[in-house]
Order: sequence, then structure tokens, then C-alpha cells
Amino acid sequence: MEPGPWLEALAEATAELSTTSLELEGCTIIGPRQSDGDLVGCYIVLVGDKCSVQIAVAASPETCRTIAGRLFEMDAVEAQEISEGDVADAIGEVVNIVAGGVKSRMAPYDASLQLGLPFVIEGVIESTKRLRMEYLEADLGGGIQVVLVAIVDTRHAANAA
Repeated sequence: MEPGPWLEALAEATAELSTTSLELEGCTIIGPRQSDGDLVGCYIVLVGDKCSVQIAVAASPETCRTIAGRLFEMDAVEAQEISEGDVADAIGEVVNIVAGGVKSRMAPYDASLQLGLPFVIEGVIESTKRLRMEYLEADLGGGIQVVLVAIVDTRHAANAA
């Protein structure tokens, strides 16, 4: 399976997060992007009988702190005092919420999907022959820009077919 449907489900779940948990006006998809760049991203795997997919929400460290502040209902000044560990935990919670939305949207394709544990990576993720990666740039509202990532393990998909 190609990353496209996963990226679409990821965009929809992120838009839902934007207006609910983060209490922003809404998510706007800016468009495709070539890579996730040198960003902080929280990744989580969804594994099922038919697929193995990593999804992520990535952003600059400053944007991750802003998102954490929104999640913790802090103003911009208070958000600057959040520890790096709490920022990582908040971004982990964000990707967990989004992954739950992706799982429910992709259940018609693979009802056996299970979520893994979120993990944070700073830097660039390199593609391999067996991984198909796609990126979308999105504005969560209020100028909070993130990169949405879908990584599909094509070997797993081929074995499930």
C-alpha cells in the first residue's frame, strides 16, 4: 500500500486534534514536502495483518514547545518554561491522539491495526528501498506549522498480499 491514504488519514486526524485538544481554529494543508528536514518528530508505528506504517508529527523545537504549551493550556510565556522532557511527553501525547484517529480511519483497510509506543527523534529520517515516505506540510492554526510523515514498509505489505 502506498503512503497516500495513510497521509490523508493523518491529515484528517491532525485537523481534528487542532480544533479539539489544541483549541485552534483549524488545520490547513499547505502541501507536499520533499523531506521532514532537520526537525523534532514524534513517531509511532501502526502494525496490522496487512501493513506496517510509521506516522509522525514533526516540527521545529520552538513549535514543539508551542504545541506543548497549547496542550497544557499555557500562555506563550509559560510555555517557554516547559522542560525538554515535558515537551517530548506532550508531543508523544499529540502523536498518540493522532495515531488513534488514523487507526480508526484506516480500520476498513486493516481492522487488526495496533499502536506501538511513540518515540521522539531529532534530525532527518533517511528512506530505504523498502520504505516509502511521504510528507505534508500543515498549519495547525495560528501559524503553528508542522510536517506530517507517513512511512510504509513495502516489504510487509507485499508479504500480506
